[in-house]
Amino acid sequence: MSCLATSGRSSPGTRSHGMAGGFIKSPERENPAIHTCSKKSGIFLSRVKIDSEVTIGGDVRANARVSDSDKGNLDFVGDHIAINFINTRRTHEGVLTDTLQSDENVIAWMRKMNICLPLLRKPLRPKALVRTARNLRTLALRALEQRKAGRRVRLDGLNSFLVDAISRLQLRAREGRLHLQRVYRGRNAKQYLAQVAEAMADLLAHGDFDLVRHCEGEKCVLWFYDRTKGHRRRWCTAEGCGTRARVAAFRARVAAASK
Repeated sequence: MSCLATSGRSSPGTRSHGMAGGFIKSPERENPAIHTCSKKSGIFLSRVKIDSEVTIGGDVRANARVSDSDKGNLDFVGDHIAINFINTRRTHEGVLTDTLQSDENVIAWMRKMNICLPLLRKPLRPKALVRTARNLRTLALRALEQRKAGRRVRLDGLNSFLVDAISRLQLRAREGRLHLQRVYRGRNAKQYLAQVAEAMADLLAHGDFDLVRHCEGEKCVLWFYDRTKGHRRRWCTAEGCGTRARVAAFRARVAAASK
């Protein structure tokens, strides 16, 4: 399992993982073998070597788990980390708004999604992270729209993030059990965002795009992965776009009846 799947929410000051406390470090390795490929049958993830049953598949695809307190929070309506990332650009009171305005905003979002922050060898240049995150989000949205429409997905941009990823596996002893996690390192903003890129690649390769949907709300730009039991979800939130749609339909019926 990856760091994404095994660790709890990182505290604001948590930035590194040491060798103390039962950590066993595996050799650090760049991941040029992980990339998205396209075939007539669709998109798949390939890698030359698999680390003892550890793949990037089930680790990143699941989602950022939504607690009761987060339900209805627009940061989580996508119900998948990659879609939540795309949804950082959304409408607020009818105005299209970008919630990623600074490097700090990107880091705060990653923590909120329970993504373990990569270990930086040196500080990133100011605004490099937010600029790169916005670029990745543009690539991710374009790929999602292409995949949803059944068109050929352009992969070069996303693969440029995947090919530079640097990570290693660690075994950590916790509460009498061993937990396997993947720890990422970064020398630049692309590598810092590698886990987000991997989540997007996994969605493209393994996601059921019949369940990847755009909110039906007027002027809403949000997407979501429908995990409801009956797969009949139509809105980003029932309280937001769902309520507005019901009110509009009621008013239309009243207006029609009064004619």
